[in-house]
Amino acid sequence: MIDPLTELAIRHGTDKFGFHDYTPNYWQLFRDWRERPVRMLEIGVGGYADSDRGGESLAMWRDFFPEGRILGIDIQEKQLDLGPRVAIRQGSQVDPEFMHGLEAEFGPFDIIVDDGSHRNEHVIETFELMFPGLASPGIYVVEDTQTAFHPRFGGSLELTQPNSVGYFADLFVRVDHMEIDAFHGGGPDPVASTVRAMHRFHNMIAVEKGDNTYPSNFNYDAGHPRAAAAIAEMGRVLDAASEETGLLGYARLLQQTGQSEALERVVDRLTAAGCTRRSYYSFATSIKLARRDLEAARRLAEAAHAAYPEDPVFLVRLASAHLKAGDRDAAIAALEAACAVAPRDLMALTQLANTLAAAGRPEEALDRIEAAIALRPNRAASHYHRARILMALDRGEKARAALRTALEHEPGHAKARALLESLEDG
Repeated sequence: MIDPLTELAIRHGTDKFGFHDYTPNYWQLFRDWRERPVRMLEIGVGGYADSDRGGESLAMWRDFFPEGRILGIDIQEKQLDLGPRVAIRQGSQVDPEFMHGLEAEFGPFDIIVDDGSHRNEHVIETFELMFPGLASPGIYVVEDTQTAFHPRFGGSLELTQPNSVGYFADLFVRVDHMEIDAFHGGGPDPVASTVRAMHRFHNMIAVEKGDNTYPSNFNYDAGHPRAAAAIAEMGRVLDAASEETGLLGYARLLQQTGQSEALERVVDRLTAAGCTRRSYYSFATSIKLARRDLEAARRLAEAAHAAYPEDPVFLVRLASAHLKAGDRDAAIAALEAACAVAPRDLMALTQLANTLAAAGRPEEALDRIEAAIALRPNRAASHYHRARILMALDRGEKARAALRTALEHEPGHAKARALLESLEDG
């Protein structure tokens, strides 16, 4: 059973089905657009130099989009009457004045199909001319991309530029420009930021235009309009929901975006529901510690440790509650228990080292921080803490060496730099 667009292709005699297999792909792309009053540009009318030949695909588009207005252009003169909703203009697809004039007269276009010269340099130049003015949402299609490999059309197997497939392959990578920026900088990509999606079919590439600036989860911006709308929608759905996993996932997002009041409301709901999941205890103990509700934090940390005895995090949280309450010995006991449970846990080792140092036990503290450094030698913070402990032991030269090592690993470590400068000035 063929789709309705392919049936029209057969009836009108266009080579978009038969010689090619394009219309089933077009059906996937355009089926939801069919009843819209689309403005469509097709580059290439067909029929070569004969003015009375071609137009088969224009007739197909006309019948497929009953509310649409279709414009065809060709380098050759065409004298075809395809009805009041189809216009034809003569001109070059790489003539900026001509192409932008079409946009002003007939656009902005919702759909552009490049079935023109198929020369690689023309395909790229036309895309760069017309994609910026394409409506959003919109779809830009390049047909017959096999010419990227044909020397007669300027193509090559090496994809030597200008090459249409190579050009769009590069754009395909750049669709993730927000992730690239998060890791490597450079800022948003002005073209890729408007590419919502790309589709690669046999001999055909489709580029969907739309907003592509949703923030990376590694550099999340809750103030971005789409991110803010997503967070609001999650809250709306979960207001009437009771699934713990949904509430916990929402809580994680609220915590990472600094929305403390909303986070507390979600955690209060989970508390009332009797939640005992690991992530619930993590959120709840953090909130109680931040509120300085130390007794509640202690009780939650003890309950969490009883439920998850292999997880050192809750012993570290228990130690924090004891420290804030002024019970350093109880904090040390909790941290030693955490290190016994997880000897390779950097957080537990570091906090135990600092707490021992504060308790006037620098030799024991030095053993612990050196164990942390052995686990992760390139962590600048550990070398900084080691320097502080060495100072307490009156080992100034070793402390300076530790600070220099910290700055080698992290030149921007402000505390290490300030401490080193004060030692060298003294």
